[in-house]
Amino acid sequence: MTETIVLTIPAGARGAGVVALVLGGLGSRLDLSIDRVDELTLAADVLGAAALHERLELAMTVEDDRLLVRMGPLENGAVSEQGRRRVLEPLVDRVGVVACEGREYAELELARGERG
Repeated sequence: MTETIVLTIPAGARGAGVVALVLGGLGSRLDLSIDRVDELTLAADVLGAAALHERLELAMTVEDDRLLVRMGPLENGAVSEQGRRRVLEPLVDRVGVVACEGREYAELELARGERG
């Protein structure tokens, strides 16, 4: 079963607690470890700092074996910026960039099970 939850929150530190709470709840539905959820939350925080506006849109899709998080709009090049990419890649299973209405959005994927 696939389910998507869409939120619009304040960007940056003001919305970080909401993101952590929602990702924690969704991660528990997939039986993800607290460490995996914390890594995903950290990745979302890193990207949230690159929000293009004062509001950040999140679309979180729960599938049988993974959690997908699309967030943005972000500053152009935010996801591919080398320093940010170096932080993101060890935290999640996949980092992608998608365009939506001419704006850059990040897509993060966290699969069920431990990385290794």
